[in-house]
Amino acid sequence: MKAGLTYCSLLVLLLITDVCGQRRPKPKPVRPSTTRKPPAHKKPSPPAPKPEHEPQEPTDFPPPILGPPSEFPDCPRECFCPPSYPNALYCENRNLRKVPVIPFRTHYLYLQNNYIDQVTADPFKNCTELKWINLENNRIRLVEKQVFEKLPNLLYLYMERNQLKEVPSDLPSGLEQLRLSRNQISKIPPGAFSKMEHLALLDLHHNRIGDSSLGKNIFKDLKNLIQLNLAHNILRKMPANIPKSLFQLFLDKNNIEEIPQDYFKDFTHLAFVRLNHNHLSDKGLPKLVFNVSSMLDLHLSHNRLSTIPQFNSELEQLHLNHNDIESLNGTEICPSNSFNMHDEDGAPKLRYLRLDGNHLSPPIPSDVIMCFRHLYAIVIAQCRRVDCKTDCCSFVEGFPVRLKELRSAYREIQNFYESNDDMEPLLDENVEQNINSPYGCHVMNEILRFYLDTILPTAVQKDHLHSKTPINSIGNIFQDLKRDILKCRNYFFCQNPFEFASIKNSYEKMKEKGVYKAMGELDMLFKYIEQYLASKRGKH
Repeated sequence: MKAGLTYCSLLVLLLITDVCGQRRPKPKPVRPSTTRKPPAHKKPSPPAPKPEHEPQEPTDFPPPILGPPSEFPDCPRECFCPPSYPNALYCENRNLRKVPVIPFRTHYLYLQNNYIDQVTADPFKNCTELKWINLENNRIRLVEKQVFEKLPNLLYLYMERNQLKEVPSDLPSGLEQLRLSRNQISKIPPGAFSKMEHLALLDLHHNRIGDSSLGKNIFKDLKNLIQLNLAHNILRKMPANIPKSLFQLFLDKNNIEEIPQDYFKDFTHLAFVRLNHNHLSDKGLPKLVFNVSSMLDLHLSHNRLSTIPQFNSELEQLHLNHNDIESLNGTEICPSNSFNMHDEDGAPKLRYLRLDGNHLSPPIPSDVIMCFRHLYAIVIAQCRRVDCKTDCCSFVEGFPVRLKELRSAYREIQNFYESNDDMEPLLDENVEQNINSPYGCHVMNEILRFYLDTILPTAVQKDHLHSKTPINSIGNIFQDLKRDILKCRNYFFCQNPFEFASIKNSYEKMKEKGVYKAMGELDMLFKYIEQYLASKRGKH
């Protein structure tokens, strides 16, 4: 037997992501700059007056940036029509408030990074040859019915980073890629994806999609879907009846607690599954749920697993970091149908195993090496023992115990608040970025004060008696955290106070629904606190 494996403590992690290549079918032609200033003697015309029905927005939008002169008489003045690429229309980064009239010859339309707030049918009347539309990073709230349905040749539609609250209806049946990430989508109309049998990629990550948003047969017509991305939503259950054609399934950062028995049965192409940052425990995983021969890369990090789940001998990468795993036994985790010490070719194909952030320490058991002969990298962290000499060090190192108490109390009321939460995010990515900044302790202190002074008292007044006990438990722990974080601000090297007014203003605009939003995001707040304090562990 050959036993010449070398293990490294520091590894470069290679993740396989989007399989769907470039966004532009051809190189973008060189064209004149889009930032030409008008002649000094000619002042730009003021922006159009704001419609009365439009929600609060700035009234001082910059004027549209005009494109260079064009040899095409139908080229919109605000766009660029390259002579060498007559089927493309470039209108990105032009400060546009609406879609210009699109020439009939256009196949590729670029409208990203503007101020467009709605998509109407008129500009698209004559452009039935459109194949590619990029509307990313606008302010689109409304898409008129049948706008895209009348574009029978449309293959790629990109509408990321807008303000859509539901999936547009009447999408063309020939669509191959639909990207709707980073919107505010909480509704998917019945039949939204009907007859879309050519769709290969559906990206809905970073929205507000819950279990009630996904009808039982919402994906049934997507017979050729390769990638489904539902990460960063509020799902508590695995989506039902997903296409058996899937190659990649992304469900990171939801609230999923269990996977049904035989959920992945009959998937013959599914190779990549990501379930990081959910609430999965041993109880929620059927014994052989991941025993899928097509599966190559499985991500289960940042969950609540205490044992390593069984997997198929074809699996090549397994990510289990930051769980509650306490033991590593090669005999238990080795795929039983493959364990033959004399059969080099029949050995399990696992090459990469990540286990850091668990309750494990070296050395690696010999039976693990005996079984997984193709393993070239395993990440397993040495257990840290921090000898704290200050109260602040003890506070940081002992926080995981408090975190379990917080989550235990919140679990009693979590379903109620999350099911009544249909508003836009309150604790968004900006809050997370501020928490991880040099003034993170000020951010934490202000958020805890906000919950203690405003949210939790309001929740106690509104809710039934059975909710008061867990809410009071959360309040008591928050009070201790606020005191300790403030006391340890020098320990954390805090800098600069944090302005908290924007979150308070957003909360007040939600009126009576604000408390459901704030309470519904408590689990997210727990994660932010955990990330911040984890970054301080073992550093002092």
